[in-house]
Amino acid sequence: MKNYQNRLKSSKFLFNQKNKLSSSPRPTKSTSTRHFKLLSSTFKILCFIGFSAQLLTILQRYLQFDMRTRVNVHVPMITSLPSFTLCFETVNLVNYTKLFELHPELKRVLFDEDDIESMLTLEQRQTQLTRLINRFGHRGLFLQLAANLTISQITETLVQPEQLFQSIDLLDQLNQPIEKHCQIFNFYRYFRYCYTFSCKLNNNLSVSKSKDGIYTEPITYGLLFLYMKHNFLSQLEYFYLTFTHLDTIPHGILSKWITQSIDAHKVQQFRYNFVLLTLNLLPSPYASDCATYKDSRGQMVNRESILDQCFQNKSLSLLNTHFAKSTIPAYSSYRFPFRVYYENRDNITFIERVEDIIDFCYDRYSQFDCQHYYYAIQDRDPITVAGNLSVIFIDEIIEPTFTLTLYPRMTLLDCLVQMGACLGTWFGFSIYYDVPTIFTFVHLILTKLRVLCPKSSALNR
Repeated sequence: MKNYQNRLKSSKFLFNQKNKLSSSPRPTKSTSTRHFKLLSSTFKILCFIGFSAQLLTILQRYLQFDMRTRVNVHVPMITSLPSFTLCFETVNLVNYTKLFELHPELKRVLFDEDDIESMLTLEQRQTQLTRLINRFGHRGLFLQLAANLTISQITETLVQPEQLFQSIDLLDQLNQPIEKHCQIFNFYRYFRYCYTFSCKLNNNLSVSKSKDGIYTEPITYGLLFLYMKHNFLSQLEYFYLTFTHLDTIPHGILSKWITQSIDAHKVQQFRYNFVLLTLNLLPSPYASDCATYKDSRGQMVNRESILDQCFQNKSLSLLNTHFAKSTIPAYSSYRFPFRVYYENRDNITFIERVEDIIDFCYDRYSQFDCQHYYYAIQDRDPITVAGNLSVIFIDEIIEPTFTLTLYPRMTLLDCLVQMGACLGTWFGFSIYYDVPTIFTFVHLILTKLRVLCPKSSALNR
C-alpha cells in the first residue's frame, strides 16, 4: 500500500513538473527576427557614421585645394627659338642730316648761333652727335627732340634697319635676308629705340640639333647669327639685349637685360646662351590663382602685355598721352609723355589720374599668367673677329632647363574614386553591379514617364 502511495506521489510530482515546463515561454521566430533587425540597424548606424566621417574627410581634403610641386630638370633635345630684343639710345640712331632737312627750326634749339650755318653731312655726323651729347647728354638731347617733335616724326629721322643689320644665319640657312625668316617689331622703351626679332625656320617654332657627345666634344654650333655693320655700330657706346618668348616683346620688370659695351676699334662677336625657366601655375580656386589672358583679337597674350595695353588705353583716354613706363609704338601721332609728365609734376589732378590708371589696371589684371617663360641670359666676353661685320651669336640650350609645375593634390576624379571606395567599404557598393542596376532603374522610370506624357497631353487636349 505504501509503495502504491509513493508511486502515486512521484507520478503527480512528475506531472506537475511537466506542466510547469510546458507553461514556461519558448523562443519564437518573431523574437529572433527582432533581435536580428536590432543588430542590423545598429551596424547600419555604425556604417553610416563611419561613411560620413570618411566622406567628410575626403571632401575636406578636396576642398582645401592643396597643390604639389613637380620640378623637371633636363637638357632639351629641341631648343625653342626665343624672340630677342636689341635696344639702342635713340639719339645714336638719328640721321641728323635728315632731321635738319625735315625740321630746320631745330638748329636754333640744338646749336649755338655760331654753329647754325654749319652744314651737317654724313661725314660730320659723328662730330655733330658728339657735340650735341657733350652739350645735353643722351637723355637731355632726347628730351629736346621729344619736346619739339611727335613720336612718328622722330621715327622718320632714324637710320633704316638695313644700315645697321646685314643678314642672318639660322642653323644651316646661311647669309639669309632678315625679313625672310624674322619678323621685326619696332618700339620705344623709355629713351631707347628697340628692335624685336621673332624668327622661325620654315614656319616652325623650334629648331633642333643632335646633342651626341655634348659634354665630351667642343661646342661649335649655335641657333642664330645676326650680322651688324661695324662702321655704324662703332659709333655707339653700348646696346641692350634681352630674350622673350616667341612673338612677344619685353614688358615689365621680369625680363633680364644685358648691357653690352662696344669697342669702336674692334670687330667683335657677342656670344650669348640662356637657361629657360618655365612656370606652370593653377587657376582659381587654387592658391596660385593664375589666369589666361587674350587681347582684343582673341589671341593669347601674357599678363605684362595686357597690362601694358591697359596702361596705354587708359592714359590716352584720360591724359591724352602715352603712359610713361609703357612700351610706346614707333609710329604714334602723339608726343612722348615725358614732357607732359614734367609740366604736370605739381598738378594734383594729373597725379591722381595717373594713380587711378595704375590702380585700375593692376586690380583688373592682378592674376599671374598660368604659363610663364623666364630666360636667364648668360653672356661671354666678346671675341675679336676678322672682317667688317660684328656678330650676335645665340647658342642652343646646353645647360639644364627648369620646368616648375603645380599639380592638384586631389583632382575631382580622385575625389569621386575615393568616394566610391568609401561606399564599397561601408555599404558594399559595387560599380560592376550597382551602377548598371541604378542605370536600368532610372532608364525604366524615364521610359514610363515618356509613355505617360503623351497620354496626359492627349487628355489635356
